Amino acid sequence: MKVWGLTGQLGSGKTSVVEMFIKHKVPVLEVDKISPKLLDKNAPEGKEGFEKIYRLLGNSVLDKLGNLDRTAIRKRIAQNPHEKQALEEIINPILHKIVTEKMKEWNAKGVALGIVEGARIFESGLDKFVFKVLTITSPEDQRVKRLIKRDGLGKEEALMLIQMQESSLMKSLTKNEIKNDRKLSDLEKQIEAFILQASQP
Repeated sequence: MKVWGLTGQLGSGKTSVVEMFIKHKVPVLEVDKISPKLLDKNAPEGKEGFEKIYRLLGNSVLDKLGNLDRTAIRKRIAQNPHEKQALEEIINPILHKIVTEKMKEWNAKGVALGIVEGARIFESGLDKFVFKVLTITSPEDQRVKRLIKRDGLGKEEALMLIQMQESSLMKSLTKNEIKNDRKLSDLEKQIEAFILQASQP
C-alpha cells in the first residue's frame, strides 16, 4: 500500500482533486475536516485535545457554553507565537495518531492507494508519515477567480487571503506537483494518470 499526502495552494482546486480521487474509488482522509473536531469536547477526537488546550489557554478561549472558541483561539495565538507553537505541539501528535490508525485500517482492507489531504501537511509534520506529497498549484489569477466565485470575496480580499496563507514550507518542499491551469477535464486526466502510476506496487 502507498499513502500519498495531498496539499495545495489556497484556491488551487484541491477540493476538486479530492472529489476526483473519491470518484475513482481512492480513499481520502481529509485532515482539515478532522482538525475542528479536536477542539470539540463532545467529539471522540476532541476529548484529549480539549483538556490540553484548555489547560494551555484557559477561560479566555471558551464560549458561553464552555466550548473552545476557534475565533478566540486564532486571535490569541496570532498575538503569541509561543502559544501557537505550544498549541501545535498538542494538536499535531493527535493528528499523527489519527492518520496512523487510518493507514492501518486501509492496509488491513488491502487498499492499494490512499490519500491524506490537508492544507498544512508539511507544517504539521504529516509529510513524514506518507510515501510522498502531491501538491496542487495554480496561477494566482485563476486562484483569485475561484475564491471570488466560491466565497463571494472581492478581488482585493481574495488576493490578501492568498498572500496571508502562502506557505514558504510548501514551496521549498514540493517535489511532486500537478498544475491546475486548464480545464477541469484536463485536471482529471492528470489525476487519472497519477492514480494509475501511484497504484503500481
